[in-house]
Amino acid sequence: MKKAVVLLSGGIDSGTALFKAKKEGYELYTLSLNYGHKAQHELECAEMLLELAGVKEHKSIDLNSLKDVFKSPLTDMDIKEEENDRTGDSYYIVPLRNTVFLSIASAYAQSIGADKVVIGNHKEDAKGFPDTTKEAMETLQVAINAASEKGKEVELSSPWIDMDKDEIIKLGIEEYNVPYDKTYSCYEKDIDKHCGKCESCIYRANSFAKLGYIDPAPYIVYPLDLQSDEYKNLKKVS
Repeated sequence: MKKAVVLLSGGIDSGTALFKAKKEGYELYTLSLNYGHKAQHELECAEMLLELAGVKEHKSIDLNSLKDVFKSPLTDMDIKEEENDRTGDSYYIVPLRNTVFLSIASAYAQSIGADKVVIGNHKEDAKGFPDTTKEAMETLQVAINAASEKGKEVELSSPWIDMDKDEIIKLGIEEYNVPYDKTYSCYEKDIDKHCGKCESCIYRANSFAKLGYIDPAPYIVYPLDLQSDEYKNLKKVS
């Protein structure tokens, strides 16, 4: 049986990638990396997803010390807005995060004889996160191949790289039966429900709304006014 290593954060994109690989018949191996990011509940959601997907083996790697060298609002709880030298789509960037993650995942894949490494980056990510672009993925593939033992090269697969989040969710609902109530996207710390106020929560809820759905995940405050004319006809994900 073919083997795939899925980088599993616990969010929508990696969760959908996991269930896609399951449907494609891969023996599933998952890797979750704790890099000291604030949203630790995301890793708990990853545990729930891997159990539901029937993962063969899961590795959770503690990279918590990386928060000392990764300057980002996602890792530094005390960083002030004026201390961050990024704006707009790049505000939450974690420098070279995916590059580090894909290198570790590729080493793991080669160690277990896996065919590919799957990551859930999508088209919108590329606006603010340069290591999620097609160019970055293609270049990293060349580097991984060059640095690998002959015959042990692994494919770096990013199935959503040309898709928006609502398109990913649509596939997850219609094709892969993804339990989106078990996924997590919030940027805030020390909570186990979506805050409903941060950029990520709003983007997530709007992505479901584009498809005519209410996000099934729990929120402290839902980002959209479900009584308004615009959203009152949204339905639950069945």
